[in-house]
Amino acid sequence: MKALSPLLVALSLTGCMVGPDYQGPDNSAVPAEFDKIPKGWKAASPADHLDRGDWWKRLGDPKLNSHMKAVEASNPTATAALARLRQARTVTEAARVGLQPQLDFNPAAGSVRSSQNIFRSPQAVNQQGLTNDSFALPLDLVWEVDLWGRVRREQQAANANEQSAVAAYNGVILSLQAELASSWFALRATDSEIDVVKSTIKLRKNATELLQHRSDEGAGDDLDTARADAELASTEADLATLQRRRAELVSGIALILGKPAQGFKLAHYPLEANPPRIPVSLPSDILERRPDIASAERDLAAASALIGVNKAALFPQINLDATLGLASRNASDLLQTSSKAWSYGIDANVPILRRTILKAEVARSEARYDELLSDYRQTVLVALREVDLSLSSLKWLSQQQSAVDRQAAASTKAAKLSNTRYLEGLTSLLESIDAERTRLQALRSQIQVRNLRYATTIQLMKALGGSFKSPNT
Repeated sequence: MKALSPLLVALSLTGCMVGPDYQGPDNSAVPAEFDKIPKGWKAASPADHLDRGDWWKRLGDPKLNSHMKAVEASNPTATAALARLRQARTVTEAARVGLQPQLDFNPAAGSVRSSQNIFRSPQAVNQQGLTNDSFALPLDLVWEVDLWGRVRREQQAANANEQSAVAAYNGVILSLQAELASSWFALRATDSEIDVVKSTIKLRKNATELLQHRSDEGAGDDLDTARADAELASTEADLATLQRRRAELVSGIALILGKPAQGFKLAHYPLEANPPRIPVSLPSDILERRPDIASAERDLAAASALIGVNKAALFPQINLDATLGLASRNASDLLQTSSKAWSYGIDANVPILRRTILKAEVARSEARYDELLSDYRQTVLVALREVDLSLSSLKWLSQQQSAVDRQAAASTKAAKLSNTRYLEGLTSLLESIDAERTRLQALRSQIQVRNLRYATTIQLMKALGGSFKSPNT
């Protein structure tokens, strides 16, 4: 046995591993780069151009930066994802000791008395009614000789599952951060619209009061007063709608930050700047940086390892069992040298009638691998589509922004001219009202398109992988 033990150790460590050795999925069909990259944009190396940590700082909003850290610390969805990650890590830690022997200390003490009426053989008459005490201090060792690589494949699967959990956690954090950023700039855009509408209400109130004063003096037209009052009421209704939308956005931001909506307030903060341009990452970079792709690929690696685990179950499982300790009928003699006891041996578990079931498990794990491979390819296609769609949207939104900027400038000028013409008696109030309505719509469209550009920029950042940093927990 002494000569056999080192041999078994060597066989366990260097024995064959049944099942496939994992090879990463083939991405040869992925294009080398995106087509029709907008002018002024360039391909980027994430290490040199993209902030792989606090990606939202590229948006240039210090107030947003101050809130962003609370997402990871306080959001219940984030903390639940972190708990799932911790679960995966405990499984990995348990799998790491699979190749090591299991050693248990099992002290025992007991007493047994035999029945005087159970024996019928004359030779057993001296064994009737005997009481035997026993005391033992054994160390029991059980060690599976991993000849076929079952334990090592389990370790591979556990490691891949932990890495998938890390990527899934990063994906949850990235989604929450992107949701907060989008809601934040939507709130700022709403505040900008509120400012524009309030300014218009002030002007229309002044105009309505002036017309009412003229009407009271008999110098005005009641129709003009009614029209002006109708436009004022319509604008006040728009303001109420914007205030309601603002309350919804503030409540949503509180939820993302893991805070009660009641009593949560955010100061008025209009949006004036334009979103930044960010470098366009190539598809190969996306495959490296997106958490959902990383998670899908690690799930695939775990499934590949489990094929080996199930194939190894078709082969004999060999265990080395050993016990070393002290045993005695008297507690006073237990620690004496003469109480020393030991045993060792090898046993094998050879599946015979269960082979059909075990082969079905192998086929099931192979089918599971094929399923996850298709899921991985779908995840890659979705990722590429999201980036391509964001790039296309930003291109057209940029052109739309230029158009609405010109519209806002022209309609503002037209409203001023029309109001001057009305005051000089050269045109009717209806023309001035129409011009003012067009100006208000153009200014609001200008803000709304700017908000869409921010939302799409954030979506592009998310599609490019954003932050891909393992949590230090």
